[in-house]
Amino acid sequence: MENGKLPPVLLRKMLDKYTGYKREDVLLSGTVGEDCTFIDFGKEILVTSADPVTAAEKGIGKIAFNINMNDIATSGAEGIGLMLTILLPEGTPYSKLEEIMSEIHTEALKHRMQILGGHTEITDSVNRIVVSVCAMGRVKKGREILSTGLNPGDYLYVSKYLGIEGTLIILSDYSDRIRGISEKRKDELIEILENSLSVSEEGVAGEEVRVSSMHDVTEGGILGAVYEVTHGSSLGCEIIYENLPFMEETLTLSDELYLDPLRLISSGSMLISVSPERAGHLEKKFREKNIKLSLIGKCTDGKPWLIKNGEKTEILPPGKDEIYRLL
Repeated sequence: MENGKLPPVLLRKMLDKYTGYKREDVLLSGTVGEDCTFIDFGKEILVTSADPVTAAEKGIGKIAFNINMNDIATSGAEGIGLMLTILLPEGTPYSKLEEIMSEIHTEALKHRMQILGGHTEITDSVNRIVVSVCAMGRVKKGREILSTGLNPGDYLYVSKYLGIEGTLIILSDYSDRIRGISEKRKDELIEILENSLSVSEEGVAGEEVRVSSMHDVTEGGILGAVYEVTHGSSLGCEIIYENLPFMEETLTLSDELYLDPLRLISSGSMLISVSPERAGHLEKKFREKNIKLSLIGKCTDGKPWLIKNGEKTEILPPGKDEIYRLL
């Protein structure tokens, strides 16, 4: 198998076959297209999510925190705490571990989340640092939001810009391969992108408006995210290529490094579906929060399509993320 997420067909096969004991208080467990699990705690639901970071080096603590907090945000939940597993190659200096923990601590303070525990190990089983986080949150029962809650006719939006995390990783870890952006602009962009990784504010806005679904755009980029949520909802869509919001530098870097920006890891952007009747409320809420929001298409019956220059191309299951081409 190749680097990256397990293909959806194989993932579904594993999730259908290996479930363990099925409990009545588990409302939502492993499902293709869903970021979180829901556990019934009476008046509230415990929301959990787990993701590792394997493709970044600089800022790995900040990225690890935010990609997991973002998953909690997609459900409309408030974050509570997180468990950490950190695997370090032999020879890693203690100062690097402190750097990672300091980054996670700083982000946790911002989001009022507690570091609950976990495991840290130096091992020759890895040749790069791996940080895996299990995040937990809570939401009132009946207020939870699914990633696969799309309805036919829903409008599809994305927040901020696509390719945020991928662009940050390229600028931070692969700057020696970049020619088209000045050193000064690189530093400016890194600061901007580091402060754009969280979609917590988008999650709050979506919960307040009562959108149909939210999904953090991560590995596989916007096309991967669209495929996951439409496939999981047994629906199709029409995505307008010309409406997809990319920073100019993301397109420049993708062209320079022969990457497809449509399949570039994009943590920091939320994919949101909402009924036409509530779309105006969503747009107003985002204007109030001063968060960029772009209408990129709509949900339909049938297949997921990308429409570019009027021509339709079917959106296929995501393969490995473009960022792995650089490893």
